Amino acid sequence: MKKYLALMILSLSFNASALTCYGTEPFFGLAIDSSSMTFGFYGAEALSEKIVSKTDAQGTKGFAYKVRTKNMSASIITGDCNDGMSDRNYPFHLLLERGNDVFYGCCLK
Repeated sequence: MKKYLALMILSLSFNASALTCYGTEPFFGLAIDSSSMTFGFYGAEALSEKIVSKTDAQGTKGFAYKVRTKNMSASIITGDCNDGMSDRNYPFHLLLERGNDVFYGCCLK
């Protein structure tokens, strides 16, 4: 629970208008605003990169989309999501690719 609370505190440093995402095991946070993605692990310094593209899934404008930076790719899909650590439900799923690693999490605006 301490890790979850620390991650929530980390998210306070993200842009308030951003899409904010969380994942567990490992604990991470991701914020996506109009120009950048910021990724951080619990207890480590966050990395921010400029967005190079945003693509809607075919026939699903606003329902599913992919955002890319030089080193990361985040797929966002609308739908109820639970982080597995709380009773909170989030309105978006996240699939994040960073190098050879793939992370799953939930997001909110």
